[in-house]
Amino acid sequence: MVGALVLLALGCSAKHDFSKIEPASQKQLELINRGLDQRYEIEGGCAVRSWNYKDAYYVAALIHRREKAEVGIWWISGDRETPGIILAVNGFAIVYSSYPKASKTRVGARITDDEAKILKAYLKEGGLEKVSTETWLNHTSLGTQLTTTGNS
Repeated sequence: MVGALVLLALGCSAKHDFSKIEPASQKQLELINRGLDQRYEIEGGCAVRSWNYKDAYYVAALIHRREKAEVGIWWISGDRETPGIILAVNGFAIVYSSYPKASKTRVGARITDDEAKILKAYLKEGGLEKVSTETWLNHTSLGTQLTTTGNS
């Protein structure tokens, strides 16, 4: 009972442990944006290190088109500032980005992986608003930066 109260006081869900989530880097978001359908705009994102691969992250991005918000999840190799291979994990990422389906590769990342579940839950519970504004790129500045560097 006391543990549940502590979790609630910290703003965490008793069902999910959000302690390993960190902001997605600008480089990770730019990589996602390069393969994203141009009708969509990234608002922000978060990442969690893969539990099965030492140098890889699951990265979730909050994506908007008109007034509809979606969550896309990708698996990205490399560290945060030098991302490498990118693979689409969830349905949105598979349909609306040009990246290969992760579950069909040797990596085998899936939406049912704990990392993907935690990221999706975090964004659905308003995770973007919980992170420091210094570390998160807001909607306008990210959109401006990505339009000039991405979507070739």
